[in-house]
Amino acid sequence: MYKVKNVYKECHILDLNLMDAVHYKRSNFTGAELCTLVIALIIFLLVLGATALPEMAFFAECQNIPGGDICHISLK
Repeated sequence: MYKVKNVYKECHILDLNLMDAVHYKRSNFTGAELCTLVIALIIFLLVLGATALPEMAFFAECQNIPGGDICHISLK
C-alpha cells in the first residue's frame, strides 16, 4: 500500500484551492505582454476589415422633385 505524507496537516483541499486562486488573481500583465496583445488585435482587425472592404459599397437613391433632389445614401 502506498501512503502519501500530508504536509498540510489540518488544512482542507478547498483552502488550498482558494490559496492558489488568490495567487492567480494577483497576476499582472507586463507592458510587453499588453503591447503584443494589442498589436495582434490590430492586425486581426485589419485583416478582417481588408476581407470585408471589397464587398462594401455606397448606394444612392435619388428622387428628382421640384425645388431640389432628395437622396438617400446607404452602405451596402
